[in-house]
Amino acid sequence: TTGAPPLASAVRVLGAVSALIGLVGVFACALTGRRPRWRWAPVVVGTFLLSGGAVLAVGDDVGDALRIVLATESGRLGVLALVLSVAGLAVSWWSGGDQVEVAAAAAVTVAVAAQGHAVSLPPVWFSAGLTVVHVAAAVGWAVALVMLQRSARAQGAEREAVRDAARRFSPWGVVAVVALAATGAALVVDRVGLDGLTTTTYGRLGMVKAVLLIGAATIAVYNRFRVLPTADLVRLGRSIRVEIVVLAVALLAGAVLAQVPPEAAAISAGSDAPSGGPFAQSV
Repeated sequence: TTGAPPLASAVRVLGAVSALIGLVGVFACALTGRRPRWRWAPVVVGTFLLSGGAVLAVGDDVGDALRIVLATESGRLGVLALVLSVAGLAVSWWSGGDQVEVAAAAAVTVAVAAQGHAVSLPPVWFSAGLTVVHVAAAVGWAVALVMLQRSARAQGAEREAVRDAARRFSPWGVVAVVALAATGAALVVDRVGLDGLTTTTYGRLGMVKAVLLIGAATIAVYNRFRVLPTADLVRLGRSIRVEIVVLAVALLAGAVLAQVPPEAAAISAGSDAPSGGPFAQSV
């Protein structure tokens, strides 16, 4: 078997990061009522790159590559994500389409999350279900951070208003952290086993991502119980930005992880298991 070419993997990583960051922006805009005209652009670009990377992973002949990609569950989900994101862009230009836009963003989140290992490793119901919850939790956490950051930096922001915003969005963060920890641990251990955490590339990358998420969660606790009571909005805004950066790096690590074959899963499936993800081809 052959693995996915590095360029194809890089394109898909870039696509996943762009799509998910764009979705965070779309949800945040929906909550604030802001309507930047091109808020869906990163999502459209990201989903296009995800599908384009899948085609690159298969081969040079675009026609044959498209046929092979569309024959896979992951490939069809990629096309669905792209179609939904274009629909979201179109709906965003309609002043009365807020609820439809949010529904489209939720559907794109699921379609992006369910690509790759989620639908190519058995049992699919377990892998896909936990992956969707994992990604949705990450997006929810990021949206809560963006909302809190906007509250802290708003012109004329009052300390009590920012505290209210923190109390309102903190439950989101708590639920997201618990969901991320539980689903992330379950997925990595299921795919490589406990021994594979240190002996496989997938396991080591999973541990790096876990450390980053623990770091972001630690900053969140610090912000909630040490910074927020001081009512220092400048300090709070700076600390939230650090948390956002750490979470973004964790998101990047997750996108890279999605392109790495979980070696233990491939071995346990037998010698014919593809080593390059859902679009790898036997030659």
